[in-house]
Amino acid sequence: MLRYYSVFNVAQCDGVTAPAIEGTDRAHNPIETAEQIVAAMPRRPAIRHGLDRAFYSPAADSVGMPSPERFETPENYYLELTEVVAGEGIEPPTQGFSVLCSTD
Repeated sequence: MLRYYSVFNVAQCDGVTAPAIEGTDRAHNPIETAEQIVAAMPRRPAIRHGLDRAFYSPAADSVGMPSPERFETPENYYLELTEVVAGEGIEPPTQGFSVLCSTD
């Protein structure tokens, strides 16, 4: 038997609010060196936070990112950010975040 369901994103529905998910936000402690590298990126697109996933929008020349508090560690946030930026052909920073964020 095959069933068909209409599914909607609650954010797209008027008058409906999604319940808060407890315990998913963590304190974000920015890494100063990483912040400086991001700020100095050549041709850096605008970075928008608070979205549900990480992506690059060529039409808006912007990067969408979840809130930094959604990542398990600050290192994971910066690694994801540079992956999205570098993956879209934008010049990545000369210093690699993998070295900067190394736990060794």
